[in-house]
Amino acid sequence: MALISCPECARQISDKAIVCVGCGVPLKAEGSRWTFGKVAGTWVLASTADTLIRGVVFIVAAAVVAVVALLVSGRHG
Repeated sequence: MALISCPECARQISDKAIVCVGCGVPLKAEGSRWTFGKVAGTWVLASTADTLIRGVVFIVAAAVVAVVALLVSGRHG
């Protein structure tokens, strides 16, 4: 394992690191499947964004099903 300097903060880090442990800047080339974007000073991984989006879609779908169930049961009651 070799050490390299972070291009952002100059901290010594492993050459195998995906992000700098000091400042969080991604070390992979632009367009890497891991890097989604920088949001509020924090790098968001594509896998994290994917999980978040799936969770929001699931919650919205569950809410729609619950509202429809309440409306249907209200008509019969």
